Amino acid sequence: MAVGNLPNELPRDASRYFGEQLIKFVLEDLAEGGSEIIDRATIILNGKLSAQFEYLREYAEGEEE
Repeated sequence: MAVGNLPNELPRDASRYFGEQLIKFVLEDLAEGGSEIIDRATIILNGKLSAQFEYLREYAEGEEE
């Protein structure tokens, strides 16, 4: 029975760990309205790519070289 439950436990453990890290390192910045870390991690703001992710424009618009 333990072997049968193992595949179900891996995503659960990963999700729990991710949530713990999110709370530990990001939640306070989000609650305070942002920080430099949040700004650097933001890919799209108000429907537009942020400056550091501008290189993704062609890909996002579906254009090919």
